[in-house]
Amino acid sequence: MSPKSALYCTKRWPYLWFGSQSIIKFRHRFLRCALTLGLSISPSLSAYATTPHIAVFGDSTIQGWTGKEVARTPAPAALARELGDVQVENWGVSGEKLSEVVPKWAALLAKTDASIVVVNWGLNDALECDAALYEKNLRWLVANTPRKLILETPNFVSGNAVMVLERRACLTHLVQIMRSVAKEKHLMLIDVYQYSKKLIQNDATLLPDGVHPSQALYNKIGQYMAQSLRPLLKKSSAKVR
Repeated sequence: MSPKSALYCTKRWPYLWFGSQSIIKFRHRFLRCALTLGLSISPSLSAYATTPHIAVFGDSTIQGWTGKEVARTPAPAALARELGDVQVENWGVSGEKLSEVVPKWAALLAKTDASIVVVNWGLNDALECDAALYEKNLRWLVANTPRKLILETPNFVSGNAVMVLERRACLTHLVQIMRSVAKEKHLMLIDVYQYSKKLIQNDATLLPDGVHPSQALYNKIGQYMAQSLRPLLKKSSAKVR
């Protein structure tokens, strides 16, 4: 154990006790520091220290907005339910754009201990439709995320109004940019756009206002995310053992 590691843990201690984080995060940090400092902990708690920890960032469709209210179970919560023994944090912010995230990204990452970070922005960026700026910001995000980064495309948008058609055309372009960057950088991609498009075209009630998923669709997206992430989590678990 290095003096620097010990200093980190002792400096963090007041925050662990008096911070506003959940008891789950408290236990996670306590165990991480206990292991770092060489303290003895029980096998059951030791296993908890290796529990997968995922942070999901994005806009209102991550937050869980349905067009009328926040869903009882947003997609990240549905993901946690599907995976079981896993920590999932929801960092969705209504109206947020990728262009707004870049200046505060380091500060946002500092607020979570998650080793896996899922990001989903694009729906609001499509309103302005600056594809070059979107790609620049996405590449910056990839280069400045020192965690296991997973890209997730926004959900499909429906409707035939001119503004909707323009937004969808732009969103399709932004989604393709995300796919290309993921392929180039060898990053996992959860293609919610393609997945939700097929579902919505068969059942329009899944997207009540044409932009935000219903509770039923959030459940399905959570299941799809879990299906995509399970191989990665199994691989990580095997390495820990």
